[in-house]
Amino acid sequence: CAAGPGGLELVTRADLAQLGELSPLESTLVETAYRLAAAIDLGEEPRALPALTKELRAAVEQLSAGRRRVPPPAPEDDFGDLDEPV
Repeated sequence: CAAGPGGLELVTRADLAQLGELSPLESTLVETAYRLAAAIDLGEEPRALPALTKELRAAVEQLSAGRRRVPPPAPEDDFGDLDEPV
């Protein structure tokens, strides 16, 4: 990793810390991402690197997708003035 030993885990932690408050599912995914990044940093099994990288990418993408929610439309009060005389 260009960031040095343990660099991917440090970068992953910094990136995911920007998410702020987490739901229980997000907490699990974040911990999974940390462990995957640490395993990639260790590089003990080079043949596992593609699979670890794929799983890390999937965990981060799922976290990111969960945060890409469309805001609800503004409530329109079409009937709020029905009781007023015209």
